[in-house]
Amino acid sequence: MIIAWILFAIVPPEVAVSGFTSSPFFLIIGVLGITASLQSSGLLFRLALHVLRCFPLTYRGQAAGLALSGTAITTCIPDTTSGTAIAGPIILALSDSLGYTRRSSGSAGLAMAAMLGFGQMSPFFLTGAAENLLAWGLLPEAARAQITWGSWGLTALPLAVVTFATAFTLIMLVFPPEFQPTISRGLIETQLEALGPPSGAEIVNGLVLIGAMAGWISAPYHRVDVAWVAMSGLTLLLATNLLDRPTFRSGINWDFLFYLGAVLGLTRVVQQLGIDTWVIQQLTPLLKPLTAHPALFLLDLALAVFATRFILPSIPLVSLLTLTVVPIATNAGINPLALILVICTTATVWFLPYQSTCYLALYFGTKEKAFSHSQVRLLAWSYGAIYLLAILVTIPYWWALGLLP
Repeated sequence: MIIAWILFAIVPPEVAVSGFTSSPFFLIIGVLGITASLQSSGLLFRLALHVLRCFPLTYRGQAAGLALSGTAITTCIPDTTSGTAIAGPIILALSDSLGYTRRSSGSAGLAMAAMLGFGQMSPFFLTGAAENLLAWGLLPEAARAQITWGSWGLTALPLAVVTFATAFTLIMLVFPPEFQPTISRGLIETQLEALGPPSGAEIVNGLVLIGAMAGWISAPYHRVDVAWVAMSGLTLLLATNLLDRPTFRSGINWDFLFYLGAVLGLTRVVQQLGIDTWVIQQLTPLLKPLTAHPALFLLDLALAVFATRFILPSIPLVSLLTLTVVPIATNAGINPLALILVICTTATVWFLPYQSTCYLALYFGTKEKAFSHSQVRLLAWSYGAIYLLAILVTIPYWWALGLLP
């Protein structure tokens, strides 16, 4: 696509490759690099075990621990597939220690609690999913500058609370345990003892993660672009060889990065060619009646995403809607952050297994032993209703923040 733009002189070369020189592109390189280093160091696995140790050793307690540890890790890991891959062996070990047989109700409930934390909570943090960073990167620079890591989380707070509370309650109802186990903390302690004390690599990775998150949150005050905060952390990990060359090559999704660079460049390409103005002129008469009623518009947008997800994967869908629908709704007074939160949240839905790589990673990461597709079908379908409820509850909050007219 980029080569065609250049060879046929559709746009100047500097416009065609502008996505590869943009701030969001370098932010995602930095974040994915830090994520790869964290995973290879074993720190994420250790953190998950420590969180689980803080919860009661009951079915409900450990399910809550899985969901909350996943949510905590998701705040800074934009690769949900890697997150669920981390959870796979923990789920099987916990299920065994609690005495649940393979594909039992208790085993499936633990897996779905992990799916909630590592997957379904990802839209509520700027660095929680690649789709979030992509949508943020496609916004105009002025709009992007107003959205920080903290403002994203604060704006998404009601969405996150309603989604977590409703989904976790439903998981407990749909997957009741066969019995209430009583076990010691031996399993978790044994696994922590096997890991030994934190290694130097884990300590440095932890410090880099803390520093990066502090830099992202405080960006409005120090005014250093968040991309260079992430790249600084990545540079430190590369310089100290904590992120070695093989891990740097295999641990980062380079296919996605090339796709991302091309898509990010679309913003300037469509502006250069005037396509954005033409699309807005064509769609505005169709969408204007809906944008006059923000609540109805956001719910219709959510339903449109649900329908389109049967055809398009989440990343192309988020790209398409951010470039077309968001500018029109923004002109009607709807804040772009509210729009992309609705888009990114509803794009995580999965009605069928093929729609979610995160779900498939969990399914195969547990060696197809924790649950079956038929067991979790009702929960998968229910997420559509959960997201609609969360959006409805959040709309008054967004009105109070001045995000909706």
